[in-house]
Amino acid sequence: MCLIRGLNKPGECPEHESIISLFATACIQACHQDSQCPGLAKCCQHRCGVTCQYPRNLDNVTDVPEIPKDLTVTEGRRKKIVYVEWKPGRPSQLGDGVIYALEERHHVGRNFNEEKLSTWSVCARTSELKQTLKNFVKPGSWYQFRVAAVNENGTKGYSENSFTFSISINPKPPKAPGNMTIYPLWASKNSLSVQLSWNPPESDLPIHKYKVFWSRRLHGVKQLDSVLVHQQIVSRFLVAHNFNICQ
Repeated sequence: MCLIRGLNKPGECPEHESIISLFATACIQACHQDSQCPGLAKCCQHRCGVTCQYPRNLDNVTDVPEIPKDLTVTEGRRKKIVYVEWKPGRPSQLGDGVIYALEERHHVGRNFNEEKLSTWSVCARTSELKQTLKNFVKPGSWYQFRVAAVNENGTKGYSENSFTFSISINPKPPKAPGNMTIYPLWASKNSLSVQLSWNPPESDLPIHKYKVFWSRRLHGVKQLDSVLVHQQIVSRFLVAHNFNICQ
C-alpha cells in the first residue's frame, strides 16, 4: 500500500554541493518517487538528474521510531526453537503503531563464512520486542539476524547484525528417496535402458548427489538370484534419469 501511495521517506535529500563530484560525469533520471528507491534511500534531485540517495538528518526525525538495539539470539531447550529479543532505540511517544521487521540471512557449512551468507529476507513481523522462531533454523546452518522498527511514517533502518548463530543439534543424514518409479524398458541398438524417477527426501542439509545401484539376474546360474553389477552417481538436480542397464 505504501508503494502504491508513493509516500515520502523520512529524512532530507543531501545538499547539491555534497554530491556534485559523484555525478559530474553522468546525468540520469533514475527515479520519480521515494518508493522506487531501495532501503532508506530517497529520490533526490542533484545537479544534472534525479537519483536514489541516502538521506541526511535522519537522526533528527521525531515521528519515526529509533533503530532497535541490543539484539540477542538464544537457543531454546526444545529442539529447533530460537528466541530473538531486542530493545527499542530510546523511549518515544509514538504509541502502539510500531511494527518490528525481523530479517535473517544464513549459509550451510561446518564453519561460518560471511562470503557464503544469503541475501537478507524477512522472517517475522511483530509489534513486540521479541520473536519466537519454531522449526525455522536448521542444523548445520549459520544464521545472522537484524531488526528494524517501522511505523506509518517509515523507518530509520536496521539494528546491528546479531552474532553468528548455529543451533547445537547435529544435522541428520537424509532419509531414503521416496516414490521411486521404474518406467518400461526400451531397447536401443545393443543396449537395454530404463528410466527411474523419485522424490527427494527431507534433509537438514542440501542433497548434492544420489547414488543409484542396480543388479541383473545371471542366466543359467540357479544358486544366485542376482549379482550387483552397476552403480552410478547422478546430480542432485536430477530426480528422473535414464540408465543403461544392459549391453
